[in-house]
Amino acid sequence: LSPVVLPGHTPQRAMADATQPVAVPSVQHYPVSFHYFGEATSLPVKIQKASFHVCPAPTIGQNLIRLELTVLNDCHLGDIAGKLKLPLPPGATVCRFEFLRNEKWYPATPVEAKKAKEVVYKEKEKGRSVAAASQTQGNVFEIEVSPLKYQVPSQCRLWYSHSDTEVPFDFGADTTVEVKHEGPEAASCSPLPGPGACLGECFGQMHFACYVPFSPVAASGAPKSVAVLWDTSGSQAGDHLALRFERLRQLAAKCPDTRFEVWSFGIGMKKESSGPGTAEEAISLLGALRYDGGTDLTLVPKILESLGSATEAVMLFTDGMDNLDRRPMLPASCPP
Repeated sequence: LSPVVLPGHTPQRAMADATQPVAVPSVQHYPVSFHYFGEATSLPVKIQKASFHVCPAPTIGQNLIRLELTVLNDCHLGDIAGKLKLPLPPGATVCRFEFLRNEKWYPATPVEAKKAKEVVYKEKEKGRSVAAASQTQGNVFEIEVSPLKYQVPSQCRLWYSHSDTEVPFDFGADTTVEVKHEGPEAASCSPLPGPGACLGECFGQMHFACYVPFSPVAASGAPKSVAVLWDTSGSQAGDHLALRFERLRQLAAKCPDTRFEVWSFGIGMKKESSGPGTAEEAISLLGALRYDGGTDLTLVPKILESLGSATEAVMLFTDGMDNLDRRPMLPASCPP
């Protein structure tokens, strides 16, 4: 191991002759924060130490990086919960998070935000205005950690993968930052031209990793006939309709010969158009629809089975949540 200790991670001071210019690297840095949120206040939780362990995996064009944090609750008496906010560089992905409690490491369990979505959906079905908070900006990892005891150092750690070995993070002036490289150091790992895999020891444990490059699908001709399946339940009403209509216009501009057939469904289903028409004709029909009631997704397979053989593609517009949590199977012969 070759540790590099950067006390405080403060900007480096360069000393040079007055006649010799100093090059300052233009690298974007990401501020790491730990906060306690009271009823009307937000107090920072002190990060005493941040230790990075960088392990390159050139076979898959990535680096596995472990960040260990030591934090201290010196702002509030008693046990509190603190929220870690870690902005990540583009392309970085968090793989794992653990918190040390009673001398044992406990992994964080990812929980799907389905419950919140169901509450919002049911409230909208009843005609009530409600919204749910969600991550909308950038690549940011957030997690709430508890308990943080008063004046007792607590430890947590996370793993993330990235193609670069740099650790472009900013901490407080009192934070000691340590960077260690395990194995052969490399400036960066370039994406591989083809699939790759590796098996090896990292951080004292055996790891397997694989890389599958993106392979674009060969372009095909535009469909001549498209069926539009439109959810008319109460939760679908809103300002987003204009954006959907604009998307249809953009599609029609790229595929001028495509014709659209409109179906609506909620607690019942109905064919709104007498036959395939232009995008503007479809938008005129969709703009006249009324939104009320719940969603019966079992109607979707029935609509697909009733489509004629001339239908080459289907566009389904729905929030995807059935009132009775039913998950119907699509018929094998349905168009894409």
